[in-house]
Amino acid sequence: GEVVNEFDFSNVKSISEFAFFGTNFTEITLNNIYYIENFAFANIDSLTKVIIGENIKLMNYQIFNNCKNLKYLQILGKDVELHETKTFEGISPEIITICDLKVLRALVKFLSSNSSSTILAILAFAERINVLSVKYGVLPFIKVKDLSTISCIKLCSL
Repeated sequence: GEVVNEFDFSNVKSISEFAFFGTNFTEITLNNIYYIENFAFANIDSLTKVIIGENIKLMNYQIFNNCKNLKYLQILGKDVELHETKTFEGISPEIITICDLKVLRALVKFLSSNSSSTILAILAFAERINVLSVKYGVLPFIKVKDLSTISCIKLCSL
């Protein structure tokens, strides 16, 4: 079969299980996507950058698992349903930029199930940037009111 390395996702609303597994994409932008199912983009060695737009509502199991060269993943959606310990499996936390507290909680749960180290959460507030050290699995001093003005959160390991 022919190897897929380009695809116009502009009219795609959902992506089924294993839909693009093992293809040759280098960058993917999913502006209008609502649902991404299990392993949809897994095993893509060439993939380096993914942007998921504001419409995203569901991200299921191990979507980008074993994408060894993925260096940037941005999730712009708010109120996204994730599988709390499996959505980010196979992805390094350093590459993820997120814009929603629910996504942060899911990511922290995933990290807490896989590591005991500490992450650095850089919270971009409307007026300033606060850098907080957050123990995996624990968000003791991040208040919901503080998060209401966040535009994005970038996570990186210490």
